[in-house]
Amino acid sequence: MSVLLQINAYALNELPQNVQSRVLERYRALPVQDDWYQSVYDWADQAAQLLGISINRKRISKHFYDTAPAIYFSGFASQGDGACFEGHFSSPGNSAQIVERIAQFSPTDIDLLSIAKRVQHLLVHTDCQLTAKLTHSGAYGCHPGTIQIDAELVHEIDETIQAITPPNGIGSELSDVLRHFMHWIHRQLEQEHAHLTSDAQVFEALNTSGFLFTEFGEPAA
Repeated sequence: MSVLLQINAYALNELPQNVQSRVLERYRALPVQDDWYQSVYDWADQAAQLLGISINRKRISKHFYDTAPAIYFSGFASQGDGACFEGHFSSPGNSAQIVERIAQFSPTDIDLLSIAKRVQHLLVHTDCQLTAKLTHSGAYGCHPGTIQIDAELVHEIDETIQAITPPNGIGSELSDVLRHFMHWIHRQLEQEHAHLTSDAQVFEALNTSGFLFTEFGEPAA
């Protein structure tokens, strides 16, 4: 036979602090949507364009024109975690203004500004002829070390485009700064994930969704 039971139900903020902590931990992933990283991808893509980096695109729906930057990343807990992308690097035009444009784009980001200074220095000192192709090496993972970076100096001689290997140091410096940018993307993703899974965000998501709990923190319905 069926028995009708009555229980007291509480909003999260009505529970004791120790019970709240258990509930928050259980629902830590609640605010994290499937595409939570997309805003970071878009932000990184804008920064990349200012730096002269063209990130390959990927389709995100059946519509040909519906694309997003093809950035890939793994988690945030292991040593081999990171972010990477394939694409191309060349002068974005007005290379002497890269630092200024990045400073306007993200005034408080010291790390991104440091990347911009290095890119600007390389382009100015190679007469904006420095280019690079970024391809995945086929190695396991998606951290910056899995990306092969082939740098070239492109010259126009007698109306013919010629590409030569950059002098010692320039190619390795460009590779280093491009991988630095990939590390920067991974840090932005990590910061966004930490924000979404913070106590404040989980608390808000539970309250907004109308979750109710027993006095022990178990779902009341």
